[in-house]
Amino acid sequence: MDTDTVTIIFTADMHSRLTPQAADYLARLKRRHDALLLDGGDAISAGNVFIRPGGEPVLDLMNQAGYDAMTIGNREYFFRKGGLIGKTLRARFPLLAANIELAESDDRIKPWIIIEKGNCRVGVVGFARQMVPPGAWWEKTVSARFRDWRVAADEAVSRLTGRVDLLVALTHLGGENNRQLALQRPEIDLILAGHDHPPQLSTERVGNDTLIVYTPAYARQAALVSVAVDSRPYDFQVTVVDLV
Repeated sequence: MDTDTVTIIFTADMHSRLTPQAADYLARLKRRHDALLLDGGDAISAGNVFIRPGGEPVLDLMNQAGYDAMTIGNREYFFRKGGLIGKTLRARFPLLAANIELAESDDRIKPWIIIEKGNCRVGVVGFARQMVPPGAWWEKTVSARFRDWRVAADEAVSRLTGRVDLLVALTHLGGENNRQLALQRPEIDLILAGHDHPPQLSTERVGNDTLIVYTPAYARQAALVSVAVDSRPYDFQVTVVDLV
């Protein structure tokens, strides 16, 4: 890897469709490009109120592929902390959600991480789709509560700005919320967006610099994003990778 280039492989909304063959291919692709491997949530197929005994097998395949982090989608979410941990216990990589607060903290669920790649420091902050409105009457029964993602974004970006060379938001917010995030916090260089299930890989520029990338669901394809970070505005190259 060029020390002034960062490469990211991005998947989203796999819904337990990741195969052993695709996981092996992602692992090889990650090694070839010395890339970060990130997921935008809904990697598992469990419903919002269902927990598979023993955890989700697709997470074993994601471990095999070498994922560096994923954000929490609505499929991974559970309103009780024990259920949220139970759904994701097989993951050997960080789960990111700056807008989820647990009654008791858990080291595996973080608002963001910083990863060094060559000479670059990459900040990755996660945003989960809001499942329980803050202040709702039934929130008192919830031990995995949501903060307003806009407030969480302000806090996270303020904490990361100046500490990283590339700032990535890994989101499961859905469509217009991603555009609002880009406009609210233009310091974010790249938004990798899950939840929308686009028929094909697509990109969108918002504001002057922020790029949003949407990738298809069901582990059919991944996005390969390369960015030269030697000078701003950053030059992004995005290509599609077939997984089936």
